[in-house]
Amino acid sequence: MSSELKIHKPKRASLSSQVVQEIERQIRENVWQLGERIPAEPELASAFGVSRNTVREALQSLIHAGILAARPGDGTYVQRRSRMESALHSELSLQDIKKVLEARSTLEQGIVALAAANRTVEDLQKIRISLDERNKSDNSQLDAQFHMNIAYAAHNPLLADFYNEICRFMLQNLPEKPLEGAAYTAETALHEQLYQALKDQDAQKAQSTAQAIVNIYANRFNI
Repeated sequence: MSSELKIHKPKRASLSSQVVQEIERQIRENVWQLGERIPAEPELASAFGVSRNTVREALQSLIHAGILAARPGDGTYVQRRSRMESALHSELSLQDIKKVLEARSTLEQGIVALAAANRTVEDLQKIRISLDERNKSDNSQLDAQFHMNIAYAAHNPLLADFYNEICRFMLQNLPEKPLEGAAYTAETALHEQLYQALKDQDAQKAQSTAQAIVNIYANRFNI
């Protein structure tokens, strides 16, 4: 970690909330990485140009949000990279997989519609390559890469970031439940249909096919 922090000093009245935003930015841009100890209160107060009380209030807010974790006698560490990641882990602790799939489905409906409209020839090539890799086996990582390439083809970085968080969460926390026989054949056919809908720039077909894929995935968990 650099000894000279490049921090945007807050200028308006709500200093604590602006310190929160700046710390989140540092984490989001990997200045402070997952598992890393952030600077102590005095150093942060000096860098931000605010009081230690303001910094303490901001840190407590981020600890409460699950982004930071305080270790008594050791310091404060980055625990999550975003509020969405923290929220998703909270959902898992409540065994609410259904809500995660609902979030994925809702995002995906917008993503595939945008991808159908905005995809380039290069985007289609990347999607095709990842689909061919995915079709070789029922592997969650390869499947996620196919869907992420569609998200990138939407050309909306914010949506892609949200979708990536959900995909990463599902990969890390949901068990592998491979499909076999007719079920695998049906799911593979749906992925081919989704690719074709994007190629044809048919947003409605892309949305209905994406929903059918999510439904099959949900059935693996009897949801």
